[in-house]
Order: sequence, then structure tokens, then C-alpha cells
Amino acid sequence: AATGTLKAVHFVSTASTVRGRPGDPSELPEDWSTDPFALGDSGYVQSKWVAEQTALQSARLGIPVTVYRPSRISPPPSGVTSATSDALWTLLRACIEIGAEPVGAAWEGFGDRIVSAERLGEVIVAQASRPSVHSGPFNIVARELTTLTSMIECCRELGYGIDRVAGKEWVRQLEQAVLGSQGPTPTLSNALLLVQGLSAEPVSAGHSLATANARTVLGDEVLKGFDQEQIRAYIRQLGQSGLVRPPNPQGPEEPPSLSDSPSTFWRLWQQAVARYGSRIAAIDETDALTYTELDRRAGVVSAGLRVMGVGPGSRVGIKLSHRIDLIVAVLAVLRTGAAARSPGA
Repeated sequence: AATGTLKAVHFVSTASTVRGRPGDPSELPEDWSTDPFALGDSGYVQSKWVAEQTALQSARLGIPVTVYRPSRISPPPSGVTSATSDALWTLLRACIEIGAEPVGAAWEGFGDRIVSAERLGEVIVAQASRPSVHSGPFNIVARELTTLTSMIECCRELGYGIDRVAGKEWVRQLEQAVLGSQGPTPTLSNALLLVQGLSAEPVSAGHSLATANARTVLGDEVLKGFDQEQIRAYIRQLGQSGLVRPPNPQGPEEPPSLSDSPSTFWRLWQQAVARYGSRIAAIDETDALTYTELDRRAGVVSAGLRVMGVGPGSRVGIKLSHRIDLIVAVLAVLRTGAAARSPGA
């Protein structure tokens, strides 16, 4: 940048390099100096902070430097496959796979402030084209929080059957799916790792970031978050890419082929679970399950079967010894609307 003609430097950092401690202002200004010991254990954030400090030091020496600190960047829908390792998208895919959404105080407002990569790119190009460069850092943090709940609602609108369950029960179902006989998918394994220590506010927990420079110089449009139509476009693309199962307009619980009549086995089973939930329903040499536990375990296996395309009209062969697993398998198959049968039948 300093060789020959002086050149402007545009550095894309991350909003995660701005962190506050207890007692710091509730809103951290754009020129806030973060204590590096407050950055946490993320090597990515630490390296971004070091690079940012180098860029800002260059600015103090006379090199025109602009530092952009975006919150979570998400690509256009056509490139959503490159963002699926992000926490929010991983948890969304896990919810679709097991057919359940976690609810409760710990999950209320859980989400991220997502900035459009296209919009951010346009702003950086426009800024780089200006004859004068604003050297101060820009905190480009989306105004609106894109929550997991809002994304799940979009899934339901598109036909995905996703139940609402308590947070602890959701984690238990996730664990059961990871330990299932079919083996875990990378999405479920990653989601289980994430829930062990995930923060509900990834950007500077407990503090907001000032965006005055960004609004004044770059324009307020860059701070616009995701709307519902954008979220739906992303979910459709996930389905078309095969990264999530196709939507099931009937939902994951009681398929029409089994619940139309009050005399069906499935209806009778649900009545039994509601009435005798805490009583022992099945027992073998190594295990004993209540009606509720048996129903939940069957629900986890059923979710896995749906991911593989099992549904009303399907026939599923079951070859297991006479143990609890056999009962779970039969219930799981019936739960999808498919027919269970012995391989020799």
C-alpha cells in the first residue's frame, strides 16, 4: 500500500472483534479499543483482531485505511450451501431433521444479526470508488435479529412439520438421533456440539455496537437485516440442494392415513400415552420404558425414517429380536404412515 503511489486499503474484519466487559458502556463506539483478553478462545476472532490492529496502525501512519466490521455475513440464496456450517443454519437443519424446535427461556430470542453479502459487497465497492476514504472503522451490524423461531415459522409456512418442544427435551431428542441405529448425520453431530456452549447473542454479548459511521457514510440500507421472503428463499434452496429433507405438508406427527378414524391403532396409541404416560409400557432383559419414553424414542426413529423418504404408502421391513427395539421400530414406522412388515412376509 505504501510502495510507489499511496493506495487505499479496505479491510473486512468482523464485529466479533468488538467486545466489552462488565462496567463498560452498554453501547460500544466504533473506535472502541477492545481488551484482547476479552475476545474469548476463538482463533478466528483473535487473528481478525490482530489484523485489524495492524490496519488501524497503518492508518495512523498515513495510509488510507477503511475497516469494515460486519456481523454475520450470509451469501445469496444460490450460495447458501457455503453458509451451512454457521451455528444458526446448522441448528435450523437439525430442527428440520428431527422435526422439533426448542422453546423456552434459554431459546427465546436466539439468533444472529445477518448482513447480506451482496449488499455489503456493493457498499465496499462504492466506498472504494470514492476519491476520499473514511478511515474510521464501520460497525456493520444488522438492525434486526434473525431468530431461529422466525426461521422455523418460515419452514412451517413452506410445509415442514416441526413440533415445539421444551429445550431440554429437544436436546434429548437430538442426542437420541445422534446415537440412533442409523448413525448420526454431520448436521446433527455439529448441532449437538453447538448447543453445549452456544450464546444467544453472538455479537458482543451484553453490549450493543454503535453504527453511526456506517449509517452516515455507507447508508442505512447496509444495516437492514433479513426479511421473511429472504429466509424462505434460503430454505427453498437448502431443500433443492438436498441439504434438508423435502417439506411434508402433513407434518411429522399423525399422518392422515392413520388418524382419519378414531379407531385406528395410532389414535388408540396416542390415547394410551396421554392416559398412562408414566406407567411402564415395555420391558425386556436390559431396559424398561414408560409409555411417554417409548413414544418419544419412536418419534426420534420416525424422524430419521422421514429423512430417508419413508412416508404414507411405504413398506418397511423390520428384522429385530423380540426386545424393546422391535416395539420402537414398529411404532416409528407406523408414525410415518408407512406399513411395518417382517422381511419374510
